[in-house]
Amino acid sequence: MTRPPLLLASAVAMMASCVCSHLRAQTTATEPANTAVATPSPVAPSPATSRPLASAGGDQMMRYPPSSVRVGLVLGGTAVLATAYGLGVLTSQLWDDVPGSESMVIPFAGPWLALANNDCSPDTPDCGAMVHVRGVLLVVDALAQLGGLALIGEGLLMTTEADSAAPPEAAWSVAPSVSPSHAGVAVSGSF
Repeated sequence: MTRPPLLLASAVAMMASCVCSHLRAQTTATEPANTAVATPSPVAPSPATSRPLASAGGDQMMRYPPSSVRVGLVLGGTAVLATAYGLGVLTSQLWDDVPGSESMVIPFAGPWLALANNDCSPDTPDCGAMVHVRGVLLVVDALAQLGGLALIGEGLLMTTEADSAAPPEAAWSVAPSVSPSHAGVAVSGSF
């Protein structure tokens, strides 16, 4: 007999843990490195008060990551998604006699469908704790697939700092020039 409340609680705990670690990583990534030498204090300053609002030159701090971060996020999300999905499909092919394994070929929904059908295989009717271990692994696989999708979405939709304007390229133009006193061709350019 499966225990859906136990599996649901473990899935919620894993999701909360992932969100907390993601937020902690964002907080430490946005804090500037402190290069000044100071005497150690017994109480560390909080991140909110230790971060200056402007640098010594009066320039504003960068509020958003550079646009070059997008490629890394999309590639990292694709790698996480492909790994989680690939491992799910591989295990469903290796242990095809386990109930619910045929649904693992469906991306994102497959692990949840397999979790709904999670039970002992007909060959081993008394599989014991393996049902619960398999259930936890199915939840981890589903969350990893959703995490990879979230990273891809973050990479595509996140706000980044605008790239600095590219220097203008050399351009030239030719135009007719006509007036009551003369007629000709005017050539202008910028380099």
